[in-house]
Amino acid sequence: MIVKIAVFSTSGYGELGSMISAILVLLLFPVLADARKSQLADASITRGKTAGGFYYMIGGLAFDEQQAMERRSAPYNLKLVFAGRLSTLVSPVLLLIGDNRGHRVDKLMVHGPWFYIQLPPGGYTIVARIKNKVVVIRDVYLSKNRRATYFVRGD
Repeated sequence: MIVKIAVFSTSGYGELGSMISAILVLLLFPVLADARKSQLADASITRGKTAGGFYYMIGGLAFDEQQAMERRSAPYNLKLVFAGRLSTLVSPVLLLIGDNRGHRVDKLMVHGPWFYIQLPPGGYTIVARIKNKVVVIRDVYLSKNRRATYFVRGD
């Protein structure tokens, strides 16, 4: 759709006239107001089920992708955010999740800075291998109706 805007300017009011014209166009053609919204927010969000049968969601590289993930995060009771010292981490992370009784719950590769998973209530130990460093988070206690969030730095 092409919209031609005619601005009528009198001395000193040219800028005001163009602002009013732009607002009128957005009000008259609301489809143009949505042009700035990303149409691909869900494109790089990965949802799935682990080998152990637990639902997960991975993504979060862009801000609108993070917002989309937050909107869909209600069923998950654990959120991990992988970050470096200066920015979010984009390299793959090997993630091992085990319960506090010594049993491995699941193992998966995470290709994004945000990771959500729905696990049964209980205590867990999480091991993340980021590049050549291993980060261990002990005593992660999860409940059914509350989300635990951990920020994991790999530097």
